Amino acid sequence: MCTRPCTPAAKFPLTLGMGEPHVVVNAAASSGSQGLAAGVYLGANPVDLEGFVVAMSPLSGAVSAKWTVDPTAQGDGWIALAEGSNRLFLAGGKDRDGVSNECLGASAWMVAVPLPLINDPMPVWAYEPAGVEAGTGVAVDEVDGVVYFVGNANGKGVPMACTIDGVCPD
Repeated sequence: MCTRPCTPAAKFPLTLGMGEPHVVVNAAASSGSQGLAAGVYLGANPVDLEGFVVAMSPLSGAVSAKWTVDPTAQGDGWIALAEGSNRLFLAGGKDRDGVSNECLGASAWMVAVPLPLINDPMPVWAYEPAGVEAGTGVAVDEVDGVVYFVGNANGKGVPMACTIDGVCPD
């Protein structure tokens, strides 16, 4: 702990341990004593983007937990995140072709994991809305118990909502 305002002692940019020249951080938030960051990184296969979430000390920059996901042989990753009700809600996509600017064959992917983040957490729930290529935003309303997502479907914005417990429309 430190006396407020705290001055970070970390050297920037932080090392996330995933080959930093090939890491794109798309979203960040904080929860308790964890700083959270999510995005995509280039794994061993140059066409196969993988998703990641890391928890780090906001002061030292030390990574305390990491979750990497690679459910398909093409582009997977996270675009947005929000925290609430002791969960981290992630919005992104999987199976993007990785070559064109279109999300050909891609599927939106929304996931909730417990907080504080631990290494390789088991998702509490996941939602893959039909016809939506990518989840691009997320917000949590803890009072009403709703998680709002936005995404892209055929070039149009699509709002969606689930309960915090993962009850989502078909």
